[in-house]
Formats: sequence, structure tokens, C-alpha cells
Amino acid sequence: MLIGLNTGKRSPDREGIALVSWRDAHLSVALFIVLVIIYLLTFSGEFHSIDELAMYAGAESLTQIHRFVTPQLTFAPFHNLVGAIEPGQSLAALPLYVLAQQFIRVNNIHAVSLLNVFVTALTGATVFILLRRIRYSAAVACVVALCYGLATTAWPYARYFLREPLTGLMCVIATLCLIVWRQSGRHWYLAGCFLALACGIAVKVSAAIVVPVFLIIVVLSVPSRRGRLWIMLGSAGLLAVGVGMYVWRFGGLPPIASYTIRYPLVDFVVRSYGQIFSPAKGIAFYSPVLLVGLPGWFELWRRQRAVVLLIIGVILATLYVYGKNVTWYAGWTWGPRFMVPLLP
Repeated sequence: MLIGLNTGKRSPDREGIALVSWRDAHLSVALFIVLVIIYLLTFSGEFHSIDELAMYAGAESLTQIHRFVTPQLTFAPFHNLVGAIEPGQSLAALPLYVLAQQFIRVNNIHAVSLLNVFVTALTGATVFILLRRIRYSAAVACVVALCYGLATTAWPYARYFLREPLTGLMCVIATLCLIVWRQSGRHWYLAGCFLALACGIAVKVSAAIVVPVFLIIVVLSVPSRRGRLWIMLGSAGLLAVGVGMYVWRFGGLPPIASYTIRYPLVDFVVRSYGQIFSPAKGIAFYSPVLLVGLPGWFELWRRQRAVVLLIIGVILATLYVYGKNVTWYAGWTWGPRFMVPLLP
């Protein structure tokens, strides 16, 4: 019994425990390679904002002095104040920085900037696998993955060293693990969902806002008391990660009140319009292919109601976070940067 969210009764033997077939694995790898090649043709290899420099500085310090500090940003208060940053992006870029150190002619910044090339391509491949798990054809899954990778702002943000692409990847992996858990009943996929969400928070603390949405879907899908106990333990762990990263980023908990009792509802409505429909930063203008996909929601509802509810919840939660943000437009970066995690 899945309390109305499943299209059928879950059975551990019905779907099997393999994440993907060999044929789909080969197709996902091919998609990954195609996207990487195309992204490399337009690769930037330079920073566009102080945030990128801050995360690069974290990777550099981890490599050279084995501490997550950023003395390289001492000048920043005279230009653009940068507070504490989450370590996730710097840790993800660490292998690229270390690899660059082995080649004297390789620029460190160029090497680190490759991270989102691979992250965005991997997100496209994961979208393909996700669609195959909910029984879309390989052709449809390929088209959707390519539309994500080549017809949305995912492509230009593959040229930046910002956190949003990696946050989006973690959310997609969490969604894939949630779907496979619901299909197979294997609890390690649920653990993978929680782990991906925790990694997303470590990359950007605002990603914690989607955790309650995932937990609601999970709780409504759990048929046993023992399962609910594991959900409670996982929730407590994610809460601890989220609170820890929030304190790291902002130095304390009091600012949370501005998202509760003092939340500006009018600002939320206006800024949500700005994020979605404004010509300046609206995702509908920068990624119009998303509008083409709207009719597909009816078919998705027929296949996986839980996925539709999850998507709607994640969209509303993300808009809620940035409805309070004065710089909801994400500075002078290209397009609606904060909406990038929603694209896949």
C-alpha cells in the first residue's frame, strides 16, 4: 500500500535491483560524451564572478595547505563581500585541481572550470536513466536529455564555476534513487536519496529547502513502521546537516525567522514572477523549450503521480527560498541562475 501515490503495488521482485540495463547504460554514456564534447567547444575557462573565485580558493587551499580557508579573498570587502562558503563545490573540484598540478602547462583555473562541463553532462545522462526507469522509450528519453543539455540555460552555466549545476545533479540523483526505491523496495536506494540530498546541502545550503518535499513523498510511500523509523533517522541526519551548513554559511540561526514569521508574501509573488516570466530573468524566456514540454505533464501524471508532486513541490520550495532573497536575480550572471537546479 502506497497511500494513493503509486500507479500499482510495489513489489521488490517486479522491477529488479539493477539501476539500468546494459543497453541504457551504453546510451547514457554516449549522451554524456556527446554533451561533454559540445560543451568543450564553447568552454570558457575563466571566472565571471567573485563567487567562482571563492570556491576556487577553497579548492586551492585544500590542496596546498590542507585547510578549507580562503585568504585569497582578503581584497573582497573592497569589491564584493563574500562570506563563508559551503565546501561541496570546492571538494568536487579538488581532483581537477590536483590533476592540473601534475602538468606544468595546464592552467589551474581552466582545469577547475571543467567541473560543470562534466556535472551538466552527467545530469543529462541521469535524466535519461530516470526517464527509462519510468518506462519512457529510449528515443523520448534521449530527446529530453538533449533538450535539457542543449536547449536550456544548462549549457551556458556549464561554462561557469557556480554551484547551481551540481546542486541540480544532486537533486536529480535523489529523485532517481527515490523512484528506484519505490519500484524495488531496496532500502539502499533510499539511503542513496538521503545521501544525495545531504551532498546537495553541502554544495549550497539553500538546497535544504527541497528536503521536506522529498520526505513527504517518502513518508507517504512507506508501508511499515520499521520503514518509518529509518525515515525519521534519515530526516534527523539531514536536519543536522542542514542546520550545520546554515550556521557555517550565515554564522547563526536567527535569520531563519525571516523565512517564517516575517516572510514577505508580496515579495514572493513578485519575485516568483521575475524568476519565471520576466523578460530580464524569466526562465520561460531563457529556456522556452520548457513550455513545449508542458503537455507531457499529463502523461507523467498517469505514469508517476509521485514524481509530478515531487516536481511541483521542489519548484514551489525553490521559489520560496528566493522570494525572500533581495538579489533574487543572482547579480549580473547570465540568465536565471537560481533556477538552474530546476531545469532537469
